[in-house]
Amino acid sequence: MIAEGIAIAAPERAEQILQAIKQTNGYIMTANEQEIKEAHTALTAKGFYVEPTTAANYAAYLKHQKATTQERIVLPLCGAGLKSV
Repeated sequence: MIAEGIAIAAPERAEQILQAIKQTNGYIMTANEQEIKEAHTALTAKGFYVEPTTAANYAAYLKHQKATTQERIVLPLCGAGLKSV
């Protein structure tokens, strides 16, 4: 499933990510700017102070969670949030 969203021009380890997606029959979820802002706020309320680019992971997870609950999800949250100060 691919939805409206933003893109990171040159993500780290992009080749490895794409290979893992293909090997697991996975797919990419994206999130728009408003969804990312809302996810960033939600993570902060939970005590996770992350960068907005990392909040994109959580925003996409929230969209995915609405579509299905039968999968195990690993959600990387990184960054200290200092870029958003």
